[in-house]
Parts: sequence; C-alpha cells; structure tokens
Amino acid sequence: MKFARYLDQFLTKRGRLIISLVLVIAILITLDAYARGRFESEVMTSSEHFELSGLATQQAQEVLNEMESSYDRIGRDLKAQPEALIRVYVYNNRWAYGRATGHWGASGNIEGSKMIHILWVGEETGQVAIHEFAHTVTLQLLIEHEPQPLDAAKFDEKFASFPVWLWEGVAVYEANQAHNPMSFPYMKSGQYPSLQELSQTSKGAKIYDVGYTLVEFIESKWGHDRLIQLILEYGNAQKVLGVSDEQLSRLWSDFVRAKYQ
Repeated sequence: MKFARYLDQFLTKRGRLIISLVLVIAILITLDAYARGRFESEVMTSSEHFELSGLATQQAQEVLNEMESSYDRIGRDLKAQPEALIRVYVYNNRWAYGRATGHWGASGNIEGSKMIHILWVGEETGQVAIHEFAHTVTLQLLIEHEPQPLDAAKFDEKFASFPVWLWEGVAVYEANQAHNPMSFPYMKSGQYPSLQELSQTSKGAKIYDVGYTLVEFIESKWGHDRLIQLILEYGNAQKVLGVSDEQLSRLWSDFVRAKYQ
C-alpha cells in the first residue's frame, strides 16, 4: 500500500512537471511566432517583380500593386535597372522586425538590391515599401557605375561614406512622402537643419520630415541630371553643384521660405 501511494505521488509530481514543460514549450513557440511576425500568413504572394511574405493575401496584393505601379517610374527616375525580382518581408510588430533585422528604430531596411524588410504600418505600408524599393534602385545605380566585376569589400567601404541626407532624401522624394515643412515647429521657427544634422538620425531623423523639399529644391535649381550625378559622386555638392554643403543648406532654406511660408 505504501509503495502504491508513493508511486501515485511520484507519478502525480512527474505529471505536473510534464504538464509544466509542455506549457513552457507552448509559450515559447507562441512567443517565437509572435517575434517572427508571422501570425497573418506564411503564404508568399507574387507579382511581376516582387515576392512578398508576412501578410494575408489581400493585404499583400494591395502593397504589391503600389510597388508595381512605381517599379518602372523609379527605375527611369534614377536611371538604373531595378532587380528583376525582389523579395519583400513584412513584420506585423516592431519586436519581430527588430529581432529579424537589428534595426530597432526603423520601419524598413534593405539587404542589398534584392531584399526588403518592412514593418506593417497600416495604410502607409505600401509607401514605406516604395521608399525601401527606391533604396534598392539607388544602390543598383551605384553598383552599375563601379568597375566590374564588383569588388564587394571595396564597394562596402566606399558606400559607408554615402551621406544619409541624400540617401534618405531620394527615397522620401521617390515615395512621395511629402510634408509641409512649416508644419514642424523647428522649421516654422526658422531653425533649419544643416546637411550634417540631417545625416544624424539620432537628432530626431529630420531628414524624413524635410527630405522631400531638399531633393525638390535640388531638382528645381540644377535639374534632374545633376541630382543623378550628385548620387554618383556620393553627395559631393562642391564638385557637382558648385556649392559647399553649408551653401547648399542656406540656398535650400531660402527656397523653403519662399515656397512654403
């Protein structure tokens, strides 16, 4: 009788342990699924130039339609041939996006010219995707103008010097992420950021506020071909536009005051 009682107690304790382990495993699996951002759908939805995963089919198709409508235009604008097929991964929460990409404060990033990662941000997701697609085409433009075959290590070292203000400004412009600059207090009060400040995302990422108007100004004053040349010269305003960075900042602020105040 004692043996039977001890056996029953042992099995009861063991059973509780097994149940606890099963629950822990289930929780970990659930958390991992959440972290991967794949509750919506694991199905891949395809269009002519993009493959998208992470969204339900209808949502995915809406994003793909926006991207496809910009594919040829951005290629023409930036005078580069986009990749024929680009993979797009969408994450439905910031933890999932940050865990997968290491970019905890962003809403999108690229891996080379063939892969895009974006955070689901509702109706603005398509615009974010176009922004990141513009980055892939800008990168493709730079690669096409490097000596071939490409020395990846040397290119990566050179690319690290590309100014953030131009990199993000072009993407903001191509994605039509336009804002009235005077809607931002620092602009309304006349505290126009310098190009250096616009390249420091830790300063509040102001380039996303005003990048559209900066590229708009460059195009209006010097023309589209000079903008492309500025990209190819890694933002060397003195060489391409004949002005220093400080002069370019002042000219841009004059443009903003004249057009938007």
